[in-house]
Amino acid sequence: MEWTDICKVLSILSTKPFLAARIRILELIYDKDPIPVLPRSLSKFPEYDKAPDVDQLETKNILVSHLTNLISHTSNLTHFICHVGVHVCSDFKFLVTLFEHSPALQELNVFVDPLPPHTKDSHELKLDHKRPTMISLRAVCLTISSRGYTPRRVVHASEFVDLLTRSCPSIVDLRLSVGRFDSYPQFLLQGNWPKLARLTLVGRGGFYSDGLSKPQKALIMRNFLSRHPTLRCLSFLQAGLIFEDSIAEGSLPNMQSFCLISDAPTFDAILPMTAAANIRHLLVEANLSSLPAIRLMTRLQTCILSQLPDSAISLTSLLDALSVSVERISIDSPVIWKDAITKTWLDTMGSLGRLQHLTHIAHMFIDINIEKPVGMDLMRQLGSILPRLLYVEAGHPSFWIRMQAIKEQNGEYALPSGTRINSVDWGDIFWAVEPIRDRKIPKL
Repeated sequence: MEWTDICKVLSILSTKPFLAARIRILELIYDKDPIPVLPRSLSKFPEYDKAPDVDQLETKNILVSHLTNLISHTSNLTHFICHVGVHVCSDFKFLVTLFEHSPALQELNVFVDPLPPHTKDSHELKLDHKRPTMISLRAVCLTISSRGYTPRRVVHASEFVDLLTRSCPSIVDLRLSVGRFDSYPQFLLQGNWPKLARLTLVGRGGFYSDGLSKPQKALIMRNFLSRHPTLRCLSFLQAGLIFEDSIAEGSLPNMQSFCLISDAPTFDAILPMTAAANIRHLLVEANLSSLPAIRLMTRLQTCILSQLPDSAISLTSLLDALSVSVERISIDSPVIWKDAITKTWLDTMGSLGRLQHLTHIAHMFIDINIEKPVGMDLMRQLGSILPRLLYVEAGHPSFWIRMQAIKEQNGEYALPSGTRINSVDWGDIFWAVEPIRDRKIPKL
């Protein structure tokens, strides 16, 4: 639908409250390719008991005024996704309105501006002490805009954090992405969710006050994580979020998944020994100092690694450090690794052969041309030493192939139509409630 048509639909629905109150499934798509964006299922968390099997509400590029009028009548919403453009953001008051009129809300994914454009007095944003408690809200993904930033702009971080911490005590899955210039230090200082199982933070330094040293920031994060021993998945997607000594020994007894991207310290300097021993899913950059920590991960199932550019580490050394329990590996191989795989293949075979539980391999063989006899021969060798191997990413441009077809030599090794594999989706563990496309496409 066109922009004006969407606004008309919202306007009409908002004038018919008896219809709006019945809405459980609403998809408003402003896209030439009308594919609905849906949140990832989080049913693997035991805290998600009795979650209804309902579709999600999506709004995209919608005027907030029309949407607010509609939301004031939709009392049966359980899932709400609002992906509006950077020029039309949902404001802070809109979230309060949504909470007031959607007591059964379970999943929230919204792009929000923390400061409404017409607000002059911060007291206008103070929450009523009688505000509703969202006891059903389990998954929250908030992208905070830095639109209209000026040095004198006042960011109402305390009110925003108050909305999360005091109104949403039952959050299980939380992803917070802050704008480049916004600062929300109260999030780490006050945040406390007794059931929090998965946390994803995005933002360059926006979770700390300005002027703090690295040890001071590490202590703040250390106290925050110590308050959340229920965490099972922890992801930091930008630099300046976590530092050495940020995780206390024994503070995260349930953590099984760890993701660290573009951070100054290596993950082995951050993870205590007890935490490393419990890790089952890992997405990090690796170097020589990381190998001892990787060897401690005897329960590892998913391993997604990239190598630091100046790190002198061989592919064989990295494979030898992996536990025999690993099932899925994605190793972003430097050029020298790719050359070694093609020219000295048998030397690598010994390191791979011990990983008998492997079912998926990504990145390692993207320069192998399986259309040529030498490339196909390498794939057959790989299948012969790893009998459980199901899928391999190979070829340039890379695509996934079925190893069973390679073994049978029937020539039909491409994936069936309508299927896909994405290494960052393995185990449904990273990126929190980041949306995925088209529910009909199974992830292998």
